[in-house]
Amino acid sequence: MNNNTNTEKEFIRNIASRIHQSGFITPAVFFLELTKPLSLIGSHVMIFFGPIINAFINTEGYYHRFKPKYVFEKCK
Repeated sequence: MNNNTNTEKEFIRNIASRIHQSGFITPAVFFLELTKPLSLIGSHVMIFFGPIINAFINTEGYYHRFKPKYVFEKCK
């Protein structure tokens, strides 16, 4: 694993432990589950506006840049 992935995992574990210590586990899970459909809509909006953005700036790898790097279900 590269250093960047380890740093991301440490950051997520730190946030998860803070949520656990504060007792907001249920609202945090509810919020994450609530925002899942929004990520799908957001990705479709970026694909829709991709050609328009390409008209103004050079966006090499535009679609791959916004792919989610880490999925919360992997935090087990």
